[in-house]
Amino acid sequence: LGPVSWNNLGSWWSRENAGAPAIGHIMKSRARWKGAGMFCSGSAFLQFFQPLGFLFLIFCILPCVHGTVVNFTVIPEVQCMTPNNYIGRKLVYSDRSEHPVFIPYAGWASAQIISQVANILLREVMGYSVQLLDGAAGNSGQPINYIAGCVDPDDATCAQRDLNNPKLHMSVETWVYGMGRAAGLPLAVQPTLLTVLEYDTYLGQYLWGDVVKAGSADGLTLDYYKSYDASQFKPFRYFDKWQRMLELLPRDYIIPCSEMGKGTVNDRDAENYLKVTNDTNLTCYQDLVWFSESCRQNTTECVPLVVQYNYRNAMQQSWFLNMPIALVGVRSGTSDYDNMYYGVIRRSRFLFGWYQPDDSLVDSENRLPVMLTLPSANVPAQNKGILWTGNAAIRPRNYAWNLLPTVDRWVTFFASGLNFYSQDMDGLMVASRLYKDQGLSALNASRAVACDWVKNNSARWLPWIPVRCPAGQYSDSLLDCSDCPAGSFCPLNANTPQACPVGSYCPANASQPLGCPDGMSTGRAGAFSVVNCTQCAGGRLFIAGSCVVFTTVLVSIVLPLIVVVAVAAVAGFKYGTRVGEVAAEQELRRKVAELRRRLRITARDGYMLSTERPSVWHRLRYGADPPPRLQQAEVEAAARLALLWEDVDTRHLDKFCSMLYDTHSKRPLFKDWLLEVAAVLLDPRDEGVERPRASPRLPPPIGHIPVRSFSSFSSGSSAGVRAAFSPARARPSWWPG
Repeated sequence: LGPVSWNNLGSWWSRENAGAPAIGHIMKSRARWKGAGMFCSGSAFLQFFQPLGFLFLIFCILPCVHGTVVNFTVIPEVQCMTPNNYIGRKLVYSDRSEHPVFIPYAGWASAQIISQVANILLREVMGYSVQLLDGAAGNSGQPINYIAGCVDPDDATCAQRDLNNPKLHMSVETWVYGMGRAAGLPLAVQPTLLTVLEYDTYLGQYLWGDVVKAGSADGLTLDYYKSYDASQFKPFRYFDKWQRMLELLPRDYIIPCSEMGKGTVNDRDAENYLKVTNDTNLTCYQDLVWFSESCRQNTTECVPLVVQYNYRNAMQQSWFLNMPIALVGVRSGTSDYDNMYYGVIRRSRFLFGWYQPDDSLVDSENRLPVMLTLPSANVPAQNKGILWTGNAAIRPRNYAWNLLPTVDRWVTFFASGLNFYSQDMDGLMVASRLYKDQGLSALNASRAVACDWVKNNSARWLPWIPVRCPAGQYSDSLLDCSDCPAGSFCPLNANTPQACPVGSYCPANASQPLGCPDGMSTGRAGAFSVVNCTQCAGGRLFIAGSCVVFTTVLVSIVLPLIVVVAVAAVAGFKYGTRVGEVAAEQELRRKVAELRRRLRITARDGYMLSTERPSVWHRLRYGADPPPRLQQAEVEAAARLALLWEDVDTRHLDKFCSMLYDTHSKRPLFKDWLLEVAAVLLDPRDEGVERPRASPRLPPPIGHIPVRSFSSFSSGSSAGVRAAFSPARARPSWWPG
């Protein structure tokens, strides 16, 4: 490599690749890389091993590229506001570790100023510890990877990652490249979109206003693409010769055409160019200058075009729009490259690539850059690789670590509000240019512009600052504070009221729960006054406004009360049982009387119950012969059947039925009654028929034999009834069949 230093080694190497960081930028900024078990840093190492420079490159630099960890340069803090509210707040992760807010300090002016504004407001207004990290945003895609916890800032797959320990917490002014990176990352680590900024970013081709004015004098509109149609016009007359590009630009600042392969920012995409244009001539003059098809045969008529980005777009546009172009690509990614690029543009009359917002060419020597109007963006065609139209204006975005809302809602609120409008950005770019023209560095200029803006635009940024409520108040929106309601308490910075716990009470505006008086408690959460402390803790009981030890209450009150209640319960049970038995006896007697009247087996009909005594009338009518006797238990068995009680004694019922069936005069009445009862038992589906039920609490008659429940009558046949009545015997003589 010859005499080696970090700068010229970086200049030799520096180009942004899709698969690795911009090593030249790393070298130029003297960043330190760790990897492959070694530590690579310091110009002294290179100076000592100058003869072994190539071996150093192979064995130190290359191994450090893959799986590396970069130590960013922390921008020193410079106070803006006096006094300020800095108290060193930090983000507290789920593992309780504390961290400053990490913000990238990007490589372009607009993002640098926004980062400085965010730094001032977070640090001096909200009181946070902030680290502004240089080297974390070589392009707008790298901060996205760092926010997602990716180890490699240029690995679109984020193969190695640690989401719980990101290197950045938020991005600032993410352009379309970073937007695509955010959308393509694995879903689990994709950053959270916070804000779409209210101004446009645009990357296109420009020319100086004095060149446009000279063309207008001759009737040629040089800020419109149709004026570059080589078949009709000669636009080269108003520009410098293309050879001047090679005179002004050092060779190591120009990207050789042979290095514009796939994976680089300035990828020529030769394969796609050939596919869409059929132009096979991709040869470059001295491997540095490419001539479009419309001036290739006469290069003196080529218009010089110098770009840092969108090289392949310029190639296709020159072919489709018949533009005579001599195209040169300049390296990007470091301040050295940018300063050289814009210095050459200021001293020349070229078409040049530029992006906005940017301060590099604002009010430069009273010359104003004018955008070349190309055909309106055809996004579907561009997505297919057909790039002949201009780029669409895109509004940039701010993203955040997807765990930030759960880690710190105040920083998230601020980052969601951080925004600028077009007029804001235009003014910031002019102010930045003025400071730089006064000799300030890019860093100091961005600080000065950001501090001026913060001091003069408090009405703009105050809505971005979330409220922090004092104790006794809360805020669920972070916009304003509300009084804590009674029954809840609100500690410092509360976002929602917390219910007052059991054992305490919380009046309105309480910052913490107030304990109940000694030995007392509340019955539930949410108590709002001491009057709610009506329950006692620790085995005590609340009696007559005070808490009494449980053992005292047990001996003096509870045990006697239990005895009284037990005695009363026994007496009540006996009384209730007797009342139930009396009611059942009365119902059974009524049914016996009703059954005797229906079957005409009353005393008037000459039938006496075994428990009845003959009256005088019976003696006079029947003389000394006693009337037929009916056993009380047999008649009661029939009455129980008529009542549909389940405790029917079938032995007594059988005797009762046999007696009536054998009495010729009683047989028809008996059959009618029996068939009515059987109909009820054999047709349980009849909704209007009363179902068999358990008898009231009445002791069974003497000699009662347990029988099968009436639920067995569901067979629907006489055999089922017969089996229920007399399961072990043949059909009784009284059964009507």
